[in-house]
Amino acid sequence: MGNIAASMAGSRVYDEREFCARLRGEIRRLEERAKVLEGNDRKVVADMAQIMAAQLQGLERSLEASCGIEGEEREEALASIIRILNEIDGCVNSLARLVVKNGRGFNFTIHDATCIIDRFFYNCQIAEERIKDAGQRKHITKAQVDELNEQLAKAVARIMKISEQSDALAKMLQDKYGTGVTG
Repeated sequence: MGNIAASMAGSRVYDEREFCARLRGEIRRLEERAKVLEGNDRKVVADMAQIMAAQLQGLERSLEASCGIEGEEREEALASIIRILNEIDGCVNSLARLVVKNGRGFNFTIHDATCIIDRFFYNCQIAEERIKDAGQRKHITKAQVDELNEQLAKAVARIMKISEQSDALAKMLQDKYGTGVTG
């Protein structure tokens, strides 16, 4: 959230909630002051308190709405990360089924495996970006970023392990994605 008031006393910065709390206190002070005044002064101070109270209600509604939007953004960010991690897991499982289903003869076509692996690495790039973005926006914690990145690393390790079951598949991975990919 941005800041409404930037330095009321020295260099201290106040957030919106603190500003609303201070404004609420000022309204109460004005209401108490109006009780001891008489005549026109009483009316002027009471009117000021009433106008400030109406403004405070508007600020609080706006603040609640923005908190709701941020909460929705946070939930959507996490949901999109979970969706892409599920797709990554699906790729790992698809490759495992493809390799295992065809047994030691490795009758699967390298093209089928390549399609799965390409989709896997593309999804990994998407996941990395989503995790990074969610972390920078403070939608997820540093610990969550680390945990999600660890899940990605484990998925890559699983793909590599599955690929080692076929020399042709391991060679394709090394040729296409470099020496750092295969163990």
